[in-house]
Amino acid sequence: MMLIPGPVNVPSSVAKASDLVVNHRSQQFRDIVMEAEGLLNKFAGSERAVMTTGSGTTAVESMIFSLTSPGDDVGAVTFGEFGNRLIDSLHRRGLNVSTLNMTENDVLSEDNIRDFIGRNSRMKSLFLVQNETGNGTSIHNMRKITLAAKDMGVRVFVDSVSAFGGLPMNVRDWGIDAVATCSQKGLASVPWHRNSSAGRRNGRYGRAQGRYSLSIWILAYP
Repeated sequence: MMLIPGPVNVPSSVAKASDLVVNHRSQQFRDIVMEAEGLLNKFAGSERAVMTTGSGTTAVESMIFSLTSPGDDVGAVTFGEFGNRLIDSLHRRGLNVSTLNMTENDVLSEDNIRDFIGRNSRMKSLFLVQNETGNGTSIHNMRKITLAAKDMGVRVFVDSVSAFGGLPMNVRDWGIDAVATCSQKGLASVPWHRNSSAGRRNGRYGRAQGRYSLSIWILAYP
């Protein structure tokens, strides 16, 4: 019995659908992608979904490298291993990172966020892990946390790799700027499909010069 968020056992209907080979330059393939992106936007409450191949880490790094610039001041909250990996990715991007360290027994509150941003007044963006895979600690009040940060003029980016499909998410209504996730956990699909969903303000993904990434860029236009 697997008690981690994934990879999960893929339903037989999904596995059978994967038997179909479609020309990736065909209209049929484009229609499939557009339908899938539309469903992701519906599930995430987002304006623009981008699907590419890769792992959950690839999705997170693409979000970071596409929507930040080296030298930006950012903040990150960590509850454990995957929060620390997120911070490593931020450093690889050449960002100035302030860290709020939490334990698995802590509950992240709006006051924590206001205090964190207040102590780091140059912060442009806040990065959060919705569910810490290493110990199962989740941010269940994501809407309130996001609104607290947005009220202080800070963008919010969420690693929802092991939470998406299992915990509530609404990019548009909560004011989240972008969310990164993948297919093989809450969506119960085959591995190596990564997804990034963005709000209207970040619907245009850009590519800037920066440091080494383990990942790839997203360059997409709505």
